[in-house]
Amino acid sequence: MAARLTSDVLAIPEFPEGEEYVEKPSSKVRSVPKFSLRELLATKLTGGETPEFARNMANRLWAMMMGRGVVHPLDAHHAANPPSHPELLEGLGESFQQSGFDTRSFLRELALSETYQRSSIAPAKVDPSTIAAESFAVANMKGLSPEQLLHSLLEATGSQGVFEKQVEDALKEDAEAWAELSADAEKLAAARDAKKAERVKEFITLFGSTPGRPEGEFQASLPQSLFLANNPALVEWLEPQPDNLTTRLIAVDDPADVGRMAYLSVLSRQPEDEEISLLAEHLQSRDDRRAAIVEFVWSLVASAEFRLNH
Repeated sequence: MAARLTSDVLAIPEFPEGEEYVEKPSSKVRSVPKFSLRELLATKLTGGETPEFARNMANRLWAMMMGRGVVHPLDAHHAANPPSHPELLEGLGESFQQSGFDTRSFLRELALSETYQRSSIAPAKVDPSTIAAESFAVANMKGLSPEQLLHSLLEATGSQGVFEKQVEDALKEDAEAWAELSADAEKLAAARDAKKAERVKEFITLFGSTPGRPEGEFQASLPQSLFLANNPALVEWLEPQPDNLTTRLIAVDDPADVGRMAYLSVLSRQPEDEEISLLAEHLQSRDDRRAAIVEFVWSLVASAEFRLNH
C-alpha cells in the first residue's frame, strides 16, 4: 500500500494478520501499532519537506494574534485565494519551520512586532473606512475567546473567590451527596474540579462563535447580551464581596480615584477627563452610592472595549 503526500509516495508496510500490533487492543490495554500513519504524517509535515504546512500553520498563528490571516479566511488557503502579503507569509513560514515549529517562540516574535503593537485607532486625518483590514495598517479588532473573556471577567472584578464559592454552593445543593463528599477530601477535590469544568464549559458554549457568522466578524448574540445584562452569576461577581473590585471602589471617596482604579483594573488604562466627569455626575445623581458603583463597574465589563482586543 502507499499514501500520497504532495509529490511524495509514502510506503506503508503490511504485516501478517495478528502481527500488526506491539500491544494488541483489548478492553484493558490501549493498543500500540507497529506502524502509525499519523506518526509518519506528522514527521513528514514537520521535516522540512512541506513548506505549505509551515506557511499554513504560521498563517493561523498570525491570525490568532492579529485578528486576521495573511491568507483569509484561514480555511481557504489555496491558489485561488492568494495571501495579502506573499513575501511576509513566505518569511513567516520559513521562520516557523527553522525554529523547529516552536510555537511559543514564534508567538513571542509576533507579539514583539510593530504590527501587533499598533493601535486600532487610525492616524490623524486618515479616514478609518479607507484602511483595508488586510493591510494591517492598524490593529484589527477581534473578540476575546470565551476562555479569555471568563478569565478577564473574574480577574477584573476580583471575583475568582466568588466563582469558587459558586461552584461549591452548587455541590451543596445535593445535601446527601455533599455529606458524602465532605468525608473524603480526594473525592471533594475531584467533584469541585468537575463542577468548575462544567461551569466553564457552559460559559464557553454561550460565548463561542455564532454559527454561520464569517470568521473574524464579531457580533454579540442575544443570549450573550442577556448574560451580561442580568445573569445571576455575573450579578454576584459585581456585588460587594470581600476584597473584590466593587468593595475596594466603595471605600474610595474621590470620584477621580474611583475612576482611575476602575479603569486600570478593567480596561488597563487611565480614564480621560470626560470619563471622570461623567462618573462624578453618575455618583452624584444616585442616592445609593453602592448601587451606583456596581452599575459603573458593570458598564465597564459590558463595554465593547473590554470585550474586544484592540
